[in-house]
Amino acid sequence: MSLAISSDTLQTFKSKNLRLIFCIGFPGSGLESQIEKVSNEFKYNKICIHSSIKKETELDTDLGKSLKEYLDKGESYPKDLLINLILNKSLECGNNKTILISGFPNNLEEAQYFEEKIAPIELILKFNASKETCIHNLKEIPECKINEEEFGKKYDEILNNFNLLTEFYSPYSLIREIDCNKSIDEINSLLKQNLYPIIYSIIGKRYSGKTTLGQILKEKMGIDILDFNEFLIKNSINKKQLSKVEKEKENEIIVNKLILKLRQMRTLRILIEDFPQNKEQYIYFCNNCKKFQKIYYLDAENSTCLERLNRIPFGDPNYIDSSKLSEMLYQFEQKKTFYDFLKKSANVEEINVNNHLILTINQMMKQVQPYIAYIYFDEESNNKK
Repeated sequence: MSLAISSDTLQTFKSKNLRLIFCIGFPGSGLESQIEKVSNEFKYNKICIHSSIKKETELDTDLGKSLKEYLDKGESYPKDLLINLILNKSLECGNNKTILISGFPNNLEEAQYFEEKIAPIELILKFNASKETCIHNLKEIPECKINEEEFGKKYDEILNNFNLLTEFYSPYSLIREIDCNKSIDEINSLLKQNLYPIIYSIIGKRYSGKTTLGQILKEKMGIDILDFNEFLIKNSINKKQLSKVEKEKENEIIVNKLILKLRQMRTLRILIEDFPQNKEQYIYFCNNCKKFQKIYYLDAENSTCLERLNRIPFGDPNYIDSSKLSEMLYQFEQKKTFYDFLKKSANVEEINVNNHLILTINQMMKQVQPYIAYIYFDEESNNKK
């Protein structure tokens, strides 16, 4: 079998618009068992490079024969061969767009080659475990015979490769690290949290400027926006149509739909507008998804909101009757207890939006650290800068 990457296979792969999340870790870190568990829960597809190589060689496929040649010689697999394996196995996956791939890239060279030939890397999950933790876990496996001295040398080699990967990709926020020296449940919780984007929230009265500020952050900081109220409409969540039993679990139903949405989003950071709307939503979300990086509370006087309404021409889609706005402002103020709870429980940043818009933007921009990196390739060394 030719090692060259088939143009037809590559074209088909790109047409699928798949989301690949690479998972790397030390032998004995527990990576495979954690990937198995979370892929079942999140309904992701998974590809284990080691298991895939074993299966291909056992089936004696053309790809398997090529892999076996290097396996028998004890040599490293060529990058093109591994990428062919990834492409073929990815195309065998079902309709789910997200695939967890364990065992690749093994080093910076493989990662950069993948980006050069296939696609930009979206995310790498790095499973960190101490040498002692790995040895302890491997000894727990009955059929595993381990020479600690030889393993130590292998561990140090892998660690050096991983450090180079981390050094290169960390500035682009493309590596998230998971501490595997913790308990199995703690590792699982950390893994799930790292599969979600970094989450910000913006809440405030009607016409306080949530949408305007959100769009400015999107343009200047590259952060994606999700309007929670629009999300409810698009997902046909009509609170009035919920049954009595459903109403008792209304917040769980709503938040679960949001969590499922976030699991499929291909973004590193997201700003959710008008969420959470009550204490129950906040607690359920934090317990079943992850904590908010920050919640922006827009502090607006009622007079400011009314003044902004008066600037909107009658007939504009954003226009509402002043009496309706007064009712909404009153309802917002009735939630004071909830907002006080948020300020005590979460990382809340109050933004005074009664100022001129430019002053408000400057105040908010100081609070959001940019994750934007300008990337170009050095034509001579073909390295990412």
